Amino acid sequence: MKIFDVNLDVLHKFKTKVLDQIGAEKLLDLFERFKIEPNHLTLAGHIFGFSSIFFLFENHIYFAILLSVHLILDGLDGYYARSRKKETKLGNFLDHGGDFTRTVLILTKAYFFLPYQPLILGIIIVQFLELFIIAKNNLGKYVFPNGVFLYFFIIKQYYLGLLVPTIYLPCAFYLIFRLKKQYNQRNE
Repeated sequence: MKIFDVNLDVLHKFKTKVLDQIGAEKLLDLFERFKIEPNHLTLAGHIFGFSSIFFLFENHIYFAILLSVHLILDGLDGYYARSRKKETKLGNFLDHGGDFTRTVLILTKAYFFLPYQPLILGIIIVQFLELFIIAKNNLGKYVFPNGVFLYFFIIKQYYLGLLVPTIYLPCAFYLIFRLKKQYNQRNE
């Protein structure tokens, strides 16, 4: 497999394999028993994620706990939907739309609290540019997770967390356009 053959489907398969190995399937049985749907996990995750923003730079323990719960639920919702054949367009929109909104809100708050305003503003602009390009070119299946910097924020490594998207986003754009070109060549 070439690096350009990697897309969101490949990442989902890897995540599914890991979650299956740790026995997450039993957790899905519990969700179904209590009639908890994947979209419920998505919404609950966003409640934790958006709540964490309030505590960013105010109370780091609360921020880290709330964001960690959000990230766990964010990983489980798609796994649940895919493995139990419960994927919906609404679920996809809620998941990715909420993630994008949370990312921009956290970066916006960081803009006002950290001394790296030009860097943060550039990352926010690139986030919107990425969203526009993905929507305009129907590249949804080639979207890669863009909240990687949050893991650094959890451990208070803000500058390192901001460097990650600075390096990552241009690489992601390059990959997206290579994948689109490759897709178009296959379908000609």
